[in-house]
Amino acid sequence: MNQTIEEINKITNELAEPSIKLNDTLLKVQILSFKIKNSKLKEWVKNELNGYIGKEVPKYRKIPTGVFGNLEQERGMGNIATRNNCSLPIEYLEEILFMNLISLQITSSVSELEAIIADGGEYQINIPHVVHCEITKLLGNGWVVASAWQKFNSNNIEGVISSIKSNLLTFLLEVAEELGEEENINIMEHKNQIDNLFDKTIGSM
Repeated sequence: MNQTIEEINKITNELAEPSIKLNDTLLKVQILSFKIKNSKLKEWVKNELNGYIGKEVPKYRKIPTGVFGNLEQERGMGNIATRNNCSLPIEYLEEILFMNLISLQITSSVSELEAIIADGGEYQINIPHVVHCEITKLLGNGWVVASAWQKFNSNNIEGVISSIKSNLLTFLLEVAEELGEEENINIMEHKNQIDNLFDKTIGSM
């Protein structure tokens, strides 16, 4: 068995082992990406390790969110009524704004995502004040949005990690099958096939 296949086998075994952090496994994938001279894998693993800052995220990094807020109503004489942690009626917003609110693009690195999972619980991202005003227009009886946020939990992040593992595992198994177990492999002879395998697995996420 050649060294490249041995390395792939070690990585696939790690991907199937829950106790091993994905971040540690991806560092080995980064080394492998240079050995098999695959630029697509190099770029992908770099983004997963460092985060997708300023870049479009893959589909598997877009998670569903709930939208909640605190409401206030002026009742005169300095009296203010409040409603806290209310689900907001965003379904009546313009479509583009609505779609941006019901999902969140997760740009964080894999190590940061694994830390979120380890902590557990729920998380929230504050919504800009300009959006408060748009939601307020949908409310009646003088209610206004005092604050609003998108809410998600660690289970959503677990789904992201699971997608990465599953599709990376499929890619590596198919690469191993493509390369075979001969002692000497000319990687460049398999370059186009490996690119196609990436597009079919990781690249399709």
